Amino acid sequence: TLDSAQNIELETATAANYVNTDGIYRGHNVGSISNDFIPLMPIDFWASDSYRQNGQIGLNGHFMQPSSDRQLYYAQKIIPKGYTASSAAVSGLDANGNATYRCFVGDINGTTPGAVSASTALNSVATFTSNIVGDGLKFCTIVYDPVETVDIIYGGKINIAKT
Repeated sequence: TLDSAQNIELETATAANYVNTDGIYRGHNVGSISNDFIPLMPIDFWASDSYRQNGQIGLNGHFMQPSSDRQLYYAQKIIPKGYTASSAAVSGLDANGNATYRCFVGDINGTTPGAVSASTALNSVATFTSNIVGDGLKFCTIVYDPVETVDIIYGGKINIAKT
């Protein structure tokens, strides 16, 4: 049986023995599963309009620095089936306090993306106006507007919960 923490419980006679399944591959996923967020790495952010303006990955992958202040940079992640995304956070250095990001929901069937957050300052949490209920087809798009080329992204996360 599974206990409330989703650990496997093996019962022998009257004693209950537990198998710790934290960090184990489940459902044929590669890597351990986090039950509370989907990570965003600096390399996940791509330029919107030009293959020549992709961000530069710096300091051995530590951050992404925009190549142009006229480009938007996008990161996308599928929301897993059985999970609901409620907010996101993007962290980095904002030279002049005006870099922002915004979140959208889309799906692999081609539905026109809809905004789920207002424009949010870097290093702040964007709380979704409408949660993204994961069905294995819906994804969250994070659109980053650096404003200056000295602004950098360290990464971020999409906050999820089991539903």
